[in-house]
Amino acid sequence: MQPNNGLESKFDKLIALIETQNGLIGAQSQTLKEQKDELSQQHKTMKKHSVMLEALEKDATKDDRAHEARTLQDEQTWGAIDKESLAKIKVIADGWRDLMQISLVFIALFLTVVTAFISPIIQLFTSSPNDANSTSASSSSTTKNPLPSVTLQLVALFYYLALIVSICNSVLCVLGMQWAARLIAVPLGKTNLERTLARERRKAIADGYMVPLMGVLVWTLLLSIGFFVIGFLIQLWDLAVSFTGRAPILLFGGAFATALSLVILGVIVVTTVHASLHDNSPFESPLSNAMRPLLMWIRRLKQPTSKGPVATKLPQVVDEANLEQGSAGVEDDHDPNEVKALIKWEDGDDEDILALKTYARLVIDTTDPDILERAVPSFEFSKWYSAGDKLFPLFKAVYERYMATDASFRVKETAYRQLIQFKDWDGWTGNDFARRWQWKSDVKLDKWIRWCQSRCEEMFRRSRESRRAFYSTYVFFVSFEEDNEDLRGTHPESYEQSMLRVLSSYTQLKEIGDRADLFRATVIECKSLIDEGNADVVIAMFGKQGRSIVLRSLLQNPFLLWEQVDDVISLITKGNELGIVNELSNFLLNLPEMGIVTSPFDQQLLLVEFLAYIGDNLSWNFTLPSNFDLSSVLALVAREFQIPQYNMTLLLYLERGGLESLSDFGSALPLWEFYRDLSLEAPGFPHDVTRIQGFYLRYNGCFTPLPALDDQECDDLATAICTQVEMFAPFNTPSYLATNKRLILELTTLHEEQRNIVTDFILSRVQRGDFISVIRTSLWDWDRIQSLLAAITRGHEVELLATVSNHIGHPLNMRDHLTWMPALDFLLHLIPSLPPDFVIPQGFDLFGSLYMFLHHKRNRKTWRKYSDALIFYLDHGGFDRLARPDKIAKFFTLCVDESSQMKRWSDEERTSESTRSRSLYYLRELDALAASFAANASETPPVSLPANNGSPRLALSSRIASFASEVAQMLSFRRRPQDETQEVDTFRLQISVSDRNMA
Repeated sequence: MQPNNGLESKFDKLIALIETQNGLIGAQSQTLKEQKDELSQQHKTMKKHSVMLEALEKDATKDDRAHEARTLQDEQTWGAIDKESLAKIKVIADGWRDLMQISLVFIALFLTVVTAFISPIIQLFTSSPNDANSTSASSSSTTKNPLPSVTLQLVALFYYLALIVSICNSVLCVLGMQWAARLIAVPLGKTNLERTLARERRKAIADGYMVPLMGVLVWTLLLSIGFFVIGFLIQLWDLAVSFTGRAPILLFGGAFATALSLVILGVIVVTTVHASLHDNSPFESPLSNAMRPLLMWIRRLKQPTSKGPVATKLPQVVDEANLEQGSAGVEDDHDPNEVKALIKWEDGDDEDILALKTYARLVIDTTDPDILERAVPSFEFSKWYSAGDKLFPLFKAVYERYMATDASFRVKETAYRQLIQFKDWDGWTGNDFARRWQWKSDVKLDKWIRWCQSRCEEMFRRSRESRRAFYSTYVFFVSFEEDNEDLRGTHPESYEQSMLRVLSSYTQLKEIGDRADLFRATVIECKSLIDEGNADVVIAMFGKQGRSIVLRSLLQNPFLLWEQVDDVISLITKGNELGIVNELSNFLLNLPEMGIVTSPFDQQLLLVEFLAYIGDNLSWNFTLPSNFDLSSVLALVAREFQIPQYNMTLLLYLERGGLESLSDFGSALPLWEFYRDLSLEAPGFPHDVTRIQGFYLRYNGCFTPLPALDDQECDDLATAICTQVEMFAPFNTPSYLATNKRLILELTTLHEEQRNIVTDFILSRVQRGDFISVIRTSLWDWDRIQSLLAAITRGHEVELLATVSNHIGHPLNMRDHLTWMPALDFLLHLIPSLPPDFVIPQGFDLFGSLYMFLHHKRNRKTWRKYSDALIFYLDHGGFDRLARPDKIAKFFTLCVDESSQMKRWSDEERTSESTRSRSLYYLRELDALAASFAANASETPPVSLPANNGSPRLALSSRIASFASEVAQMLSFRRRPQDETQEVDTFRLQISVSDRNMA
């Protein structure tokens, strides 16, 4: 039993411990519950305090934040404007009533004086001189009074005129006071806007009548005084000379009164003339306003007019400068007289125009800061823009009023923010939901857009927060510059998306407009983020796919030096130099057109500068990949005469496998010759002599001319090329293209006799057109293949046009400048050999050539010859065979009007007169096609080309876009026309896919 008792005691202890533990756990749970309730209460208290702090912060910083934007019809805005209108009208009405009350008081006193003077005259007229000698009352009653003297009649006349004019003046005063009282009455209207417009309409009517009435009151009062003075002077002089002797005292009084009257009359005349000739004269009156046009005309007649050459040519120079700058005149101060004239209501103004004019007048004239605070949220830029250019000076005057020194910071910020609201306006795009984000084609760069660009530039220079807020808006308005449409996305973009779009914009094949300031500012913004330690923000903005695009865009930009972009490029390439080298291989295979970047102190090739940077960050024993082809880079350096500057960078890559990967050893020949001719003893020459000498000796054999091929080798070459022709397809593998390029190069380097033998053998087995297509896809420049093509095409020019039409006519067969430029050179080469009366064969379509020529960068060295060649083929039947004539209307427009950049070219580089004339004709043809379709969609009129260059242009090219779809349908094509921008984007997508497949 003893062990059992011990076990029971231990079991009891265990139970006791468990009970104790349960009690402690329960107490702990209760404590935790109490803590939870307390924390919950604290959370509620903190949340409440946070809301209160947010309210306090919002209230404390409300003066530093812009108001919420409101519409132009907002009730709160027009409630404040209506009060301001009422206050101004009340001031004017009170002034009118004060004038009329004073006039009434003066007239009352004046009538008393006139009555006192006229009473004796009346007695003289009514009393007979025979009354004292009459003998009977009957005789006096039947006899009329004798005729008074002329002097007495004149005195009575002027006294009566003074009396009558004074009475008329008093009547007008009574009526005017009644009319003025109606001005401050509440007008009819359901909204504050309607009541304000009704009040302003009433005021406009009153201004047309009350203002002249005030002048009439003043001048009638002066006229009545003048009549009285004339009568008084006549009476005084009559009295002074009525005696038999001289009355010197009366004569002096008459002379003094006359002189004083003339002085007063002279003062009136002088002040009136002064007010007519000078603005803001204190002597202004209705009479002076009426005299102003006449006096100003007389004044201009008396001024000498300059007829020198400077006077006749200066306006033209100023106009040309304005056209060149585009924004000239936008920032000039507005003319106060012009603003005053624009504010006036006109017949035919709709309600929105009346509202804008009323809004402008009351905002410009107000001195109450509260009115500015309450009116600025409704300062809708879109409403002013929709009103047209006529109200632009008025719009600027309102904006400058908001920017005045007496306006608060909040008012200015709100006016700035209206730019962002303007960017998001629905009027830039289609109205219906389906076209919600299709930009309107009729919106062009004008003074409004220029002004918005200038304001965005100001905002961009203010602060980091301002740059972030206004960057997308700045990009949007810059996109209206010529050839900058790609800066506008298909939907609203964030700050990061807009920056990425701008930074990657120079990778495009198309003509790129003026965006230098925007691109430079964007790069500076990125560098600022990097310097501030926000490099991760920049990397996240680029993304994985965007880094290589931004890198290529920075390398292709035409104006920023390496020192301006190196920070951004180093961020992109940091830690991934080998990967960048591999990515660069595909870029070098199809190197786009690049040029040298110049500055006052330096000239740089950014691509080679980048290669130098990458080379410095790679290991000393790195080897280039086998597909890293430097041929295009070497050709670029040689073409720009930069071998002395970049020879060591090129040597670095050639020593590490670059020479073995060259597809064209001829591109390295200028560098090898430079090393050969380099004087090793030149003092201070900054080159590694040992490396240069070693490279020259090691690869000397690569540049030694090979012996001529024997017959068997020529047969092998011809057989290999025939095999390439049989394997030809629009899109081939890189290995096929490399083999093709090597074989065509070998063929072009043969002596003329051997080349002709090989060519004849090839043509005996394949078609000429197929052989030409293979030569074209070798991607050699025209100078390299010109002699070969000349031998192939000689005597077969017309038939070859039909054969190669499929390869030249479709845009997908001409993806870049390496394919479409040789195609145009080929067409240009054929022209001298074609007969004068030849007609383009059936099936030959120039649409591809025109389309690529139109949507690639315009080269001042080739524009004239290529445009002449294309017009030549259009004149010989090419226009009739165009698949999509509506899509190449811009080509004709460029030939006629030219872009702003083309206008800066020399006369020898711009469009020829014959091409310009023919382009005018084809624009008329497109107009005629569209008009014919609109008149009768069921039948298509034939298109005939006249022998001459046509008559003056009948319709502008701007109408072409609106008729694009009709023209396409009229020409019986199955494909439905799409938006041109959409089609270009789709085409680029197809090209990019094909390029990736080739790579």
